[in-house]
Amino acid sequence: MTERHNWQLGDVARLKKPHVCGGLDWRVTRVGMDMDICCLTCGREVRIPRWDFERRVTAQNPGNTLK
Repeated sequence: MTERHNWQLGDVARLKKPHVCGGLDWRVTRVGMDMDICCLTCGREVRIPRWDFERRVTAQNPGNTLK
């Protein structure tokens, strides 16, 4: 079984593919079966299934921005 990440509100995740605005970093705004994430570049909010979100994540930084 794969390891589940412990996501908290405010965590920042870097996804594999860029958003259409060019941003890679997203802030977690809702945690549950579905994840709400907000693009840090343009502010767009998206809801995706948790399994899909965890598959797309390449880096996690709790409560901060990625460098």
